[in-house]
Amino acid sequence: MLASMACQNAPPAAAVRQTCQDCHAVVLDARHTLNCRACHGGASPAASAKQAHQGMIAKPAAPDHFRASCGGCHGKEVNGVRQSVHLTLAGYEKFRARYAGKAVTGIDGIPVYEQPQTPDQLADDLLRRRCLRCHLFYAGEGYPATGHGLGCAACHMRWQDGKMAVHQFIAVPGDKECLACHYGNRVGADYYGFFEHDLPPDYRTPFMSAANPSNPPFGIESHRLIADIHQRRGLVCIDCHRGGELMATTAEKASCAACHNPARLASRLPAGVAKKADGFIFTATNGVEYRLPTLRHKAHQRYGETVACQVCHAQWAFADEGSHFIRIDHDDLQEWRPLRRQGVAEVERLLENALSSEKDSGPPMMSDPFTGAKRPGVWLVAYGQRRWETIRLKRVGEKLMVARPLTDMFLSWVDADGRTRFDNIKPAGDDNNFIPYTPHTTGAAGIFWQDRLRDFQVQGKNNR
Repeated sequence: MLASMACQNAPPAAAVRQTCQDCHAVVLDARHTLNCRACHGGASPAASAKQAHQGMIAKPAAPDHFRASCGGCHGKEVNGVRQSVHLTLAGYEKFRARYAGKAVTGIDGIPVYEQPQTPDQLADDLLRRRCLRCHLFYAGEGYPATGHGLGCAACHMRWQDGKMAVHQFIAVPGDKECLACHYGNRVGADYYGFFEHDLPPDYRTPFMSAANPSNPPFGIESHRLIADIHQRRGLVCIDCHRGGELMATTAEKASCAACHNPARLASRLPAGVAKKADGFIFTATNGVEYRLPTLRHKAHQRYGETVACQVCHAQWAFADEGSHFIRIDHDDLQEWRPLRRQGVAEVERLLENALSSEKDSGPPMMSDPFTGAKRPGVWLVAYGQRRWETIRLKRVGEKLMVARPLTDMFLSWVDADGRTRFDNIKPAGDDNNFIPYTPHTTGAAGIFWQDRLRDFQVQGKNNR
């Protein structure tokens, strides 16, 4: 009895204090053997999870935090990334200017409009919630091959099936990391010969993940076309597009001429290229050496200044014509049943629920990838046609370039009452939808390269 009373009156045992890795058994890479608090903050050791997580930063590599967390050791790189196209997506700012007549400073600065009153406000809502879903503020779509980290971790950490595979940074990203964003009918996917199918099921054939055949790796199945000659030779994206180009604005961009034009090579050797007694050698990031072929055909001397390389050397190009983006605020989505595949996981889940559930889920809502907040309305897309066969060309100044109908876009909005607020709005002053670009589908010019030039009456050096 006395012994029992003594136990009841005894002071409570001291709480056990544990470190982060007592609960999170992660293995760090050799270059980042840091205390967890160095990046994530919080308290360690601590007596409870609640105490440990006080002030913790779950995603220190995200744009809001990478200056403080990564910048301590990688200040130069972080400052460069803040100005790089991967953070600013400057091309989309140009798109916004086509609608609104003005640009913004940073894509995260695009205004929020729940009830757009003008075409440019509607375009802003489209950009924020539908178009700009591949950026360093967002962890990607919920498909097997498209999830990625935020900020620095988007490229420098490995993800698998929407989760971080290992807590180890990679100095040189592989093509898997690049394709987590550069998939769909965008430059990057074409390097591997991927061309996204049209959305209706009748136009799709299986290109599935072997592990999960019902869940394609990039959301929508892809045609398998011929890959770029550089990919077939074993080069990866980072071999040509090195860190200085991807993480800053001052580095020279990769170009065909930089590696293959003898005149350019005589004045300046790009990264990875060395001159040997018998020619030029390119050393890939994995250490493999390649002998560089240089321009010898007389056509290069004749047309080199007036024709972009891919006009003759592109094997195919993206040509999605008639892109119709429609914001729907009402809950009657039955007519979209054939277009349940949308390339946006959140939208696909919403459509599946609305079309298969007997329960009324209410008006559709869609998230803002920058903030995570849901707002009324869901953006859906349909295409007039998706083609790759014909290489479209456009003269830009004195140079002929490959082009694609990137701004062949129509914006519409049907509100919660079923009223059409905007119907097929196009960018102001957009008489020519074709925008020049560089398809990554390089191959031999073939025997019909002159046919591509004939309609444009291209003038070479010898016939000016």
